[in-house]
Amino acid sequence: WQPVPVQTRPIYDDGMLVPGDCHCPEASTEYERFKNSPRGQEFLRNHHSLYVNLSELTGEAVDGWDKAAQIYDALLIEKIHNYSVPDWTESYWSRLKEQSDKSFVFYSATPLLKRLRAGLVLANITNYMKQAAVVNSSYDSGEKLKKLYMYSTHDTLVSSLLDALNIFDGKAPPYGSTLLLELHRDGAGGHFVEGYSLNALDMEAKRVSFPGCSAQPCPLDEFLRLASVNIPR
Repeated sequence: WQPVPVQTRPIYDDGMLVPGDCHCPEASTEYERFKNSPRGQEFLRNHHSLYVNLSELTGEAVDGWDKAAQIYDALLIEKIHNYSVPDWTESYWSRLKEQSDKSFVFYSATPLLKRLRAGLVLANITNYMKQAAVVNSSYDSGEKLKKLYMYSTHDTLVSSLLDALNIFDGKAPPYGSTLLLELHRDGAGGHFVEGYSLNALDMEAKRVSFPGCSAQPCPLDEFLRLASVNIPR
């Protein structure tokens, strides 16, 4: 039996794995700034009639994509568990799905939001990579190196991390979505990063290519440079 240590922090204080629930006034202010930007306001105007209809159908005050996405999420869960959904659901399904997808896109829509949403976990991951590269470069170091770090979080952080690495496809991550980042060492002593995506619907992981790298898999120094753009200083 191999015990596995699990580290947790109170949700209100966990800016790394649940940044959306952690108290971060700067992130809240930036998100409101985006909502009031031309891009945000145009989206709200274009879907105003949808929000009015959803408010009438659900009894909820639907004023934007966040609330519409919550409705989609609730209905999706009911569908997955074979519960009955309202008769109007199917005629609104594709539009609700669009609202859900956009809520993830908009969640990290600006450079500042990317840093505030995904920056801490990205810093944590890249720090472990740098430590591993140093240890692996010297067989005489005597240091013990952990082979695997696992992070359990929410879909919003998954999408933000993908966005920060420029590999987000703009679709809401399905339940069970996983991003695998692997650090490898070649025969010449160089290090490189391979990425794979996996969700509950996939039979096997899919290779991910990192834009901006001169080669795939991505050389570690280039991966660190690309990641550093979205790591808070």
